[in-house]
Amino acid sequence: MDFIWPMLLSPSEPFTEEGWLFELKAVGIRLELIHDKRDGIQGFTRHNTNCTKAFLPEFETLSFSDDLILDCELICYDPEEKRDSWELVMERFRLQNEIKIRHTAEELPCTLIVFDVLYYKKPLLDMQLIERKMILEELFDNTPVIQKTAFLDTEGQAFFEQIKQLQLEGAVAKKKNSKYAPGKRVDFWKKIVRYEYYQVVIRGFKKSEFGLLCSFEEEGKLKPAGVIEFATPFNRKLFYNRAAALKGEEDKLNVYLKEGIPATVKTRGLTKKGYLRTPVLLELH
Repeated sequence: MDFIWPMLLSPSEPFTEEGWLFELKAVGIRLELIHDKRDGIQGFTRHNTNCTKAFLPEFETLSFSDDLILDCELICYDPEEKRDSWELVMERFRLQNEIKIRHTAEELPCTLIVFDVLYYKKPLLDMQLIERKMILEELFDNTPVIQKTAFLDTEGQAFFEQIKQLQLEGAVAKKKNSKYAPGKRVDFWKKIVRYEYYQVVIRGFKKSEFGLLCSFEEEGKLKPAGVIEFATPFNRKLFYNRAAALKGEEDKLNVYLKEGIPATVKTRGLTKKGYLRTPVLLELH
């Protein structure tokens, strides 16, 4: 069976509306799981990269009787943080050695969070989402390796308030009657991200591409916070105008400033090492 390009989500603020369902937004790798009776089980990222080998220990536990394609998020749970971890699932994704993969799978097992079925005996793309959900419900029982995502009707704002209290990633809103549009970014599937906000000091910038080197200031000392790679065109221009008079030392990759520029960023939280995760420049001070 051929790979189906996954449908992409548009950003949104929390809302409550009939005809919509709301799911927890998992933190992992968007994965298309294909079971073909001839070729067995394979996994592909949303960019059509075959990642079967990296997660083979988990895939080997799965068994399906018919051809199917599942739309999923592959996650790795961090018992210390008590939540799914982007860093841990990427650690699994990067492994190449089969022995190391099998050893690491025992310490860092992954789980497939399944939220849609695109093919079951036949293509299902033209069916309404809620009908595909009914088919999905009957396909398998939840196990530690594969689980169907739960969803809530209508009450998106109340759901997002719970997500904020638990400090989880966010929510996904989907129109119940929506059909599946492969490869398109649509407004009937929405992502509602819980952002955190931080004050940082920008100490330099990359030469070859947009990237601002930033730090946290703690008790008069600077601690690396990562690289800001996202900003509006207006904020980019504003930064470079400010930085022009502050240029100092430089190396092959970066230009460093004589003094830092304070800024506010929004981010999806911090990594285990304390760096900003996908930070966006909001304001220069």
